[in-house]
Amino acid sequence: MLQEAINNLTGEQAKELLRQLSTNMPRDVHSVLLPTPDYTNQPQENPPPFCSCGHCVEGATGICCQRTPCITTTATFNDICQKTNVIEVCGVSNYCDQFHDVPTYVPKDYRNQAYRFFTLWQHGRLGRGNRVPLPACAMGKIRWKFPQPDGIYRNFQPGDGPAGVHVSEDDEDDEVV
Repeated sequence: MLQEAINNLTGEQAKELLRQLSTNMPRDVHSVLLPTPDYTNQPQENPPPFCSCGHCVEGATGICCQRTPCITTTATFNDICQKTNVIEVCGVSNYCDQFHDVPTYVPKDYRNQAYRFFTLWQHGRLGRGNRVPLPACAMGKIRWKFPQPDGIYRNFQPGDGPAGVHVSEDDEDDEVV
């Protein structure tokens, strides 16, 4: 019955329906219209010179996880930094509850929560304003999973916490690379 109704839509009706859906369910429409390409767990053919794990991307932090195998190939990384439902429930919703904000469920929100989860997993709780840069391999895989539609990101910005302590991406997202 639903398939029949969809098949009977005119081009204009289909466009109007997509406009309405993109207002009510932007995350779902985004995932259908602008799907994220598959990220391979295979090393890159030409990793940047600073990379020893083989998975780093240019234009990120210039820091490597220096692990073999790369930290991005672990089950834990996948569980906490790549699973949309985990990030949505544990990160985006919790963050919005904490700051009395309405969740938007856009790639930027998922990406920033994945950065926070990675930092918590690797460094523990650092506290407000304390930041450490993410390895380029982790940042690259998170960006691949939750891309910025225009492809423009902000790179690491030092925090205002104690000297020498810095945490990943800021809340406002990534800098042009």
